[in-house]
Amino acid sequence: MSDIGTKRFPWRAMFIIAFCSLLLRIGTNLSRVDENYAEGIYRGSVAKALADGLPLWPRHIAEIPHVPGSIYVGYIAWPFYKLLGPTTFSLRMAGTIFHLAALAAFMLLLHKRLGPRVAVFGGLLFAFAPPGFAKMAVLSYGDHVESLPFIFFAAAYTLDWVESRERPAWRAAFLAGFGVAFAVGFHLQATVGIAALAALSALVAIPRFVQIRFWKELFIGFLPGAALGALPAVLIYQYTTCSALTLWGKSPTAHLGGEEASLAGMIGKFAGLWRDGFAYSFQWPDRWMADAELLFAYACAAYLLFQWIRSFGADAKSGSLTIVHGALATAGFFVVYPLVFSVVYGISSSNFKVEDSLTNALEVRYALPVVPILLLPIAAAAAKFFDSGKKALAICILAPALALGIAGSLYTWDLNIIRREPARRGWLWEEFDSHFMVASLDPRVRENFTINDYNAGANPEEAARMQSFLWQRSTAAGVMEVIRKYDNSAEWTWPLRYLPPRVPVGMPPAGDAVKLLQWLHTIPAEYKIYGCVAAASALASGETYAPAAASAFMARAANPAEGRALARGFGHGLFEVVSDGAPRRIRFFDGAKAAERLSGLPPAIDRAEVCFAMGFRLGIVVNEFFTPGDWLIERVVNNFPPDQIGPFARGLGAGYRMRFLVPPSDDSESPGAARLLTLLPPGVAKEFRAGLGGSEQAK
Repeated sequence: MSDIGTKRFPWRAMFIIAFCSLLLRIGTNLSRVDENYAEGIYRGSVAKALADGLPLWPRHIAEIPHVPGSIYVGYIAWPFYKLLGPTTFSLRMAGTIFHLAALAAFMLLLHKRLGPRVAVFGGLLFAFAPPGFAKMAVLSYGDHVESLPFIFFAAAYTLDWVESRERPAWRAAFLAGFGVAFAVGFHLQATVGIAALAALSALVAIPRFVQIRFWKELFIGFLPGAALGALPAVLIYQYTTCSALTLWGKSPTAHLGGEEASLAGMIGKFAGLWRDGFAYSFQWPDRWMADAELLFAYACAAYLLFQWIRSFGADAKSGSLTIVHGALATAGFFVVYPLVFSVVYGISSSNFKVEDSLTNALEVRYALPVVPILLLPIAAAAAKFFDSGKKALAICILAPALALGIAGSLYTWDLNIIRREPARRGWLWEEFDSHFMVASLDPRVRENFTINDYNAGANPEEAARMQSFLWQRSTAAGVMEVIRKYDNSAEWTWPLRYLPPRVPVGMPPAGDAVKLLQWLHTIPAEYKIYGCVAAASALASGETYAPAAASAFMARAANPAEGRALARGFGHGLFEVVSDGAPRRIRFFDGAKAAERLSGLPPAIDRAEVCFAMGFRLGIVVNEFFTPGDWLIERVVNNFPPDQIGPFARGLGAGYRMRFLVPPSDDSESPGAARLLTLLPPGVAKEFRAGLGGSEQAK
């Protein structure tokens, strides 16, 4: 076993680097105002529920069953919500915790395999990160990048264990088992790193297979550690009654390849990751900057490989197998992991892709877990020259990469936003309907429901039965009582945010005007407004649309309040009108269809109310993807009747107001709000600020 890892760990350097990284990530956090993708903000809603004492439905705490790590995010953010307020800043501190843990684990792994000098240099490159990695570090999802600390920890101790031939390695075996099991239980993406580690460890451990002590360490050290490491995941799976070993309801292997896959396509996807994907993940404004840094890292890797090949001659008496074995144990993980990762990516379905985006870190998240490894050759080459006395050359190698990394991290800062942007809400209650239904139950009924739902486990039939029971026992009155207790937003917004079935008055039938009218007659009078909004939204978003029937339905309002609800509901639904089989998500908008359906409404329908609701719905979520959010606004504006852009802008301001922790006044100078105004036609600033200031009127 090499004596590299026996040298003293650079604790002081690690804490200094971690402190610098924390400061950089806080600046990025404060600058990333509106990237509140629904999955992330759902984690914040869990933290807000914990802080407020809102009862949760365990089955839905994770929201997405194959992301059990998301539960950790909610619970880590919880104390930040209590201490700093329920803001997106507090939520993103959970992501920062994972980032700092990954930094420590990465430096630990480097220290053990490549020595303290590489650990320090590699830690610096990890902290002073490219823009994409820096941005993703402050987002809180509990999946791809957040799995890195557990992969690195598992690699550090697994390689320690399997390489140890001269002395017992009980502690390393136990920690290796713990790290491997915990990583796999955290998120399925971590299994890629663990698979690479397992293949490498099997090769490194071959000389130890003849040792009785190795097998004792396996059964008495590694396996008990694995049992302990798996315990959190098992408890989470049991508590949330979910089977997290599936990906979108399928075995993970079912997402590899596919009927349309071909060898050429897989090779092309693999090559595309190395040609474009990793460069995209850096998210530099100029592609050449990413290419230059990557090519420099590859050149350093080539130099290190050349030096290793030369060592065959110098160490010939040691034997080539010994040299290869030592290289595998020392640096093998840093080669095998990116290759296995790339192969899995290459044979994965087309749903997993790295997009050419400069603003939204989510678009490149699939490549980011490999970024620290890609830059590692720079640190290793610099350390090699430094240790050989060529300090000036080492500085020349490391300094440009560090300068670029510092610039990359600071590139994610926006001083105007840091100084002037108000705090943003770190929760979205309208996505919490299932928890509201559970919270509305009588405490005794809720306790029995939770117990029975726990016993149902991951059985689909039993889970459906419990869902049906919840629908039968929760009432609109009970859910509205919970909403009134926990939602301090203006009450007029509720019908546009808590559409049935979120308020349990039944499920509006899909898009058929006759059935929708029949459904409306079943709703109690006190919840008729909610039904009108939901029914009109379902009508406007239906794939099949009969103009005459739609006009008749929209004209059936019994009073002005219902008429306004129908108009606003129709506007709400127009954002679901999509083309070419695109997913029904607000990120997409078919302006031609929306304009056609809007123009065909009867004259009695107040189009200003329709457009106000469209703006309101867009304002709640706009810019959660930054550039795609900009495209969405531009697409809406380009397809909008010019005489109705004012009500739309007013609704946009009213919806955007929902993003702020403390609602702004109509003269708010929020940089985020000013940014939205640049996307709107001239002359609507007054309307936008009226909505931002709290106006609930369409005109």
